[in-house]
Amino acid sequence: MAKTPSEMRSRASAVADRKPSRGSPGVDAEEIETFVYGDWAGKHEIPFATLDETMVKTVARILASFGIYDEDRKEMRADFQQIRRWRNGIEEAKSYTLKAVITLIVAGFVGTVWLGVKTMLGK
Repeated sequence: MAKTPSEMRSRASAVADRKPSRGSPGVDAEEIETFVYGDWAGKHEIPFATLDETMVKTVARILASFGIYDEDRKEMRADFQQIRRWRNGIEEAKSYTLKAVITLIVAGFVGTVWLGVKTMLGK
C-alpha cells in the first residue's frame, strides 16, 4: 500500500511533534522515524539508483545520530571483532570451568568410594 508524498510529509510532521520517549536521551525512535519519513517524503517515484543513494544517506544519518560515523568504519569493525573474540573466549572459559567442576565432583566421589572400600578391607 503506497502512500502519497503528502501523506508521508504529514506523517513526518506528526512524528516530529511527539514528545520524546523515556529511552536514550540522545536518540529515540521518534527521531529516527523523523529522519526516515523526512528523507523519503516526496521521493516516491524516483529511479532505483537515486533510491539507493537516498537509502544510504538515510542509514548514514541514523548511524550518525548514534555516534557511528562512516570514517570510523575500520576502527568499529576491529572493535566488533575484538568483542567477538572476547565473547568466544568467555564461552570457552565457561565450558572449561564446567568440565573442571564435573571432574572434581567425580574425582571426589571416586576417592570417597576408594577410602570406604580400603577401610572396609582393612578391618
